[in-house]
Amino acid sequence: MEEKRNLSGCVFDIQRFSLDDGPGIRTVVFLKGCNQVCPWCHNPESLSGRPEIFHAHSLCTHCGNCAKICPVQAVSLVDGNYVTDGALCTRCGKCAAVCTADSCRMMGENRTPEQVMEAILKDQAYYEVSGGGVTFSGGEPTLQAEFLKEMLRLCKEQGIHTAIETNGNNEWDVYEGLLPLLDFVMIDLKHTDDAIHQRVIGASNRRPLETLAKLCGRVPLEVRTPVIPGFNDQVLQLQEILDTAREMGVQTIRLLPYHAFGIGKYTALGKAYPYPARESMRKEELEGLLQNVNTDGLTVKIG
Repeated sequence: MEEKRNLSGCVFDIQRFSLDDGPGIRTVVFLKGCNQVCPWCHNPESLSGRPEIFHAHSLCTHCGNCAKICPVQAVSLVDGNYVTDGALCTRCGKCAAVCTADSCRMMGENRTPEQVMEAILKDQAYYEVSGGGVTFSGGEPTLQAEFLKEMLRLCKEQGIHTAIETNGNNEWDVYEGLLPLLDFVMIDLKHTDDAIHQRVIGASNRRPLETLAKLCGRVPLEVRTPVIPGFNDQVLQLQEILDTAREMGVQTIRLLPYHAFGIGKYTALGKAYPYPARESMRKEELEGLLQNVNTDGLTVKIG
């Protein structure tokens, strides 16, 4: 009899009772690793596929134990806060183990599908009552395709509604393999100009657009567009995004106003926030933009 192969995924968070990541009450499983580098990303802890050290400075008691125990002197005091030099850090986790304030944390943990399912099943009754389920997000969850597929399979065995949030930037074979196990897809459409997309995000938009076109009509989906100052917040750019979605047969697009709530996470990871905009976009600003674009044939949601 063939021995069952070990399988695990790098998970950096499991969020319960979410109302923003698909229909109904949902549990969101966040997988580490991304193949795009959006400079406004509000989950910078998701970008690397490996575990990394996170310092929640608001909880820190400045005991200095993390710096004392680090075997490679990767932790130091900078501007009054303890930070970790990612280039030196070996991710041994000793600093997190001695932190009594839960300030120094290992962000990302390798978990088996069974361990993740244990957390998911805690709220199965809420999924059934609300029409909710489980959403796999990131990062880019399809980068851990084998683990993701097994998780989706286990969820379907339990009759749980499944969804993913994806940037669309992966091989079509990956998405095609997941389709029989997916009930809903949320996919990004950030910009229609390939040169701008590539210059700002570090990846072409051709594959995401091709993925979106192929998914349309095969699975219920929602396009999500983060509206970012200086990137795609002009009327012409927004109109081109809406027109592209409409031409592909998209019915629902959700516009997500830029927010700066993730800036503190960069400091906690010892990184500089790379995007120049520092003020969150007000919902009224986005509503004003929508008054100047043609939304015919689309259900447009904000936030």
